[in-house]
Amino acid sequence: VDDETLGRVNFMPSCAYETTFVVQNETGNLLSGVEIAIADLDESLFTDSEGQAWEMLPPGGYTFTASLEGYNVYEGSFTVIPGVNTVNITMSEIMYLLTFYVYDQAQAPVADAQIEVAAQTLFTDAGGLASLELGNGEYPYEVLKEGYYNANGTAMIANGNSEVGVELISLTSPTWLLTFTVTDPGATPLEGVSIAIEGQTTPLITNNQGIAEIELPDGIYTYTASLEGYISAGGNAQINGSDTSVSIELQPEAPTLYMVTFIVDSNTGIVGGAEIIINGDTLTTNEEGIATIELADGEYPYIATAIDYSVEEGVVVVDGADVEVQIFLYTGVNNALAAVLKVYPNPVTDRLFLEGAPIDAAEVYSTTGKLLLRFEQVNGSIDLRNLEQGMYLIRMKSQGLVTTLRVVKK
Repeated sequence: VDDETLGRVNFMPSCAYETTFVVQNETGNLLSGVEIAIADLDESLFTDSEGQAWEMLPPGGYTFTASLEGYNVYEGSFTVIPGVNTVNITMSEIMYLLTFYVYDQAQAPVADAQIEVAAQTLFTDAGGLASLELGNGEYPYEVLKEGYYNANGTAMIANGNSEVGVELISLTSPTWLLTFTVTDPGATPLEGVSIAIEGQTTPLITNNQGIAEIELPDGIYTYTASLEGYISAGGNAQINGSDTSVSIELQPEAPTLYMVTFIVDSNTGIVGGAEIIINGDTLTTNEEGIATIELADGEYPYIATAIDYSVEEGVVVVDGADVEVQIFLYTGVNNALAAVLKVYPNPVTDRLFLEGAPIDAAEVYSTTGKLLLRFEQVNGSIDLRNLEQGMYLIRMKSQGLVTTLRVVKK
């Protein structure tokens, strides 16, 4: 039982009875968010997603109002008797006038045009007008008239009367080629983009060159281009006596990021201050051995290092959920090798010298954890001249010992 319900139970009168309000509209759809104000009751009730609200009330007669934006205020009364009580409420929408004005290319009204909207059929009068009453909402419509192209659109009513102007284009009007070219920010053509043009029932789909075409008469055409994984883009294309081209650039949606948590432990306990190199970032564990980073779906190599500990490598796979990665480091592994090994110069231009111990293998990693170079049985130095400027990790192995250090290539 939640706190609100418990409070009602604790403080309600000893002879109170449950009263449930059920609210729907005239078509039988349950209404949520309806405010029910009961006379002499300090707080209003609000219906839930199932159109219900309840209160514990002592026996007697009550008056109330029910209100919701877009609906007429409902006033009513009810009587509470011993037992369970139910109050059924049907609310009526506030109706607004939606008026269509249909005209031709010469701005002259078109009479007897057929308008299909909200499951109703209207016909324009001699002045090109047709009206009906509807509640708040969006209403797709289609206008048909012999000798003209069909016209489509969406009418919107938002707490007030609305007017829609519809221009009909004669079938005898010349048509021109409207070409859409859709690319990403890198100018790569995007295939499969859906281009919805207001007034056209079927959207265009771009080919493998990112192109979609349609023939249309003169006019201004509102369009919306959409493709999964990209932000939709829209605009107006104007045709005025010639073929017309429209270029659209779709921006990719920001990827969903997930939390990757590294927990670094060792044979001597939690390792604070350990560094984890992943995706170009260097993380440092806190005193609890924890470091975090947000990453999108993908595979991410990493390298974990700490002073006087072993070096551990791995790959994190992010696949639609947060990830926890346990890393175990061993102490005492690096000490002996690091103590005798001399590595110079750092920064390095071409050859990096490794002296003081025989090097069985040396591996060069990027700061994203990618293996770039590998040298076997190193004879005193390794050649780094082909690397670009930047920071790298050099992992060296000698007679079972391992150590890692950072080197700057200049």
